Amino acid sequence: MSTVTVRNARRAITVGLFCMTGLASVYGYDKETHYGLTYFLARRVGFTIRQAQQLASADWSVDLDPDTEPVRLPAGVNPLSADKSQLVRARFHALPETADELTYALTHGDLSLTQEKHYRDVVNTRLNQLWQQALSNGNPGVYLHYLQDSFAHNGYLSMTGHTFDWPLTKDPAKSFKFLRASELDYLSNDLTAGYAMASATVQALQNFMVQYGKQSAGVGGGDEGWGQLPCHPEQVASIVTALGQANPVRTLSEPVWERAKEVLEKNLHEDVPEVSEFNFDSQGNLERAPVNKDYRILKARPVELISGKGWHVGEKDGITQVLFTRVLDHRFEPKIDFFGNHPWKDGVYDAAAKEWRLTRKPDLRQIPERVAGSNAEIPEWVRKAVHGKLEWRLTLRAENCKLSATFYPGLIRWKEATKEAWVVQGKEGWGPPSSLEYKWHGAKVP
Repeated sequence: MSTVTVRNARRAITVGLFCMTGLASVYGYDKETHYGLTYFLARRVGFTIRQAQQLASADWSVDLDPDTEPVRLPAGVNPLSADKSQLVRARFHALPETADELTYALTHGDLSLTQEKHYRDVVNTRLNQLWQQALSNGNPGVYLHYLQDSFAHNGYLSMTGHTFDWPLTKDPAKSFKFLRASELDYLSNDLTAGYAMASATVQALQNFMVQYGKQSAGVGGGDEGWGQLPCHPEQVASIVTALGQANPVRTLSEPVWERAKEVLEKNLHEDVPEVSEFNFDSQGNLERAPVNKDYRILKARPVELISGKGWHVGEKDGITQVLFTRVLDHRFEPKIDFFGNHPWKDGVYDAAAKEWRLTRKPDLRQIPERVAGSNAEIPEWVRKAVHGKLEWRLTLRAENCKLSATFYPGLIRWKEATKEAWVVQGKEGWGPPSSLEYKWHGAKVP
């Protein structure tokens, strides 16, 4: 039986108990958010495929691991005693302990403004703890899960779950609002909260890339700097809307992952990888398990910074023009193909220059009839003489959400009198450079 099937079974049992005891099960966002949306936003912020899969898997694993998942039978129903289930919900799912909140309310005699401040302080304190843990263990997944749940679980407590919200508002009509048990599984149930949650996720991902990058320079790739700065993604609100439309609210069921995945891949222009299930203990620490060896996010390899991305070059006839880079070999000495105006093959990385270098020999019809930057004509006999010898060069540098490309057309010399033609050798023979700059498709570039 799969983990998700077990989770569904637990959910059905718990909903049944709700009917008998008046206690609802505890849900937050589902795989479409904790894995799919998190992966999408991480890629748009600038994390590599591998890094995005690691952190999104850690996020979703909180709901899958038996020691941290929230859909469990309550160990007790005493609101003034925090049982194991309530502690797990408080630690990982932004549901402050009912006992703590009730005790504070009873001792302070205020169930609205004062209580709300205490509630917010509890959530923010836990967020700060999980943030430090993320920087220490090298993966923000658990932090992101709690952060995202703080929007889905806003106003709820560990024992009551989604049965009713805690009265944290000046408006009495909004206090103790009764909800159906599983509505909050869906982004579409509250798109306003979903937009705010996605924006907070982007900001957290950006902050993590900067702060973890500073403290981890050199991890996984020499002594040089981290080499990644966060992008400012487009499509944050629109992807939430699209996911909401793909999975409208339905009671007592989960969002259909296949629908969400289709939406994500269409907008990413790439496949969404499978989840890696990480293992935690009840404190959120990593257990000793082989899969957890891939938990810590490492510095990106040069090939990861350029591969798996579409580079946006503008609009033509109302159609978005996107260039793609394809990796030929990830394992040993990676090479890349770049599909621009012409196909470039077998590019190799120059570590000293920190750039990819590609060459190709133009067809006879592609050799220009005039010298670059001049009106001087290149005779046909010259073009035929250098055909097969002339090389074009292209260098690519991927950084700061941009792809900088420099094209070198080669340099031809000839003597009309003796009918000699040749390609100049050495760096001079690369010819006069021309530069182009592309932005990563889906990211805003200042």
